[in-house]
Amino acid sequence: MSEIEEAINRVKGRVKGLLITGPDGNSVRSTMTKAEDSKLTGYINQLVDKARSVVRDVNPANDMTLLRFTLKRHEILVTPGRNFRIIVLQEINKSEEGAKPT
Repeated sequence: MSEIEEAINRVKGRVKGLLITGPDGNSVRSTMTKAEDSKLTGYINQLVDKARSVVRDVNPANDMTLLRFTLKRHEILVTPGRNFRIIVLQEINKSEEGAKPT
């Protein structure tokens, strides 16, 4: 088994979904259904492109390395690479919902 497969198997048990997309935005590897893949990648790709352009507008020498945002029930982490994007979808624990940020 390759290092990539081992890493995916380690992460798979801890998150709700893991998705790796190619430079064209199409899914390369995923732990989610095709319907979830296409819906998530469509929105995420648009959001990442806009966020990356904002970062470059602020300082052209910078580039975005991680995008993390929290929804009511999920947290989404995106690492945009040059040749691929890794999207991780994780559920928020019920115990963390009531916790106030420090």
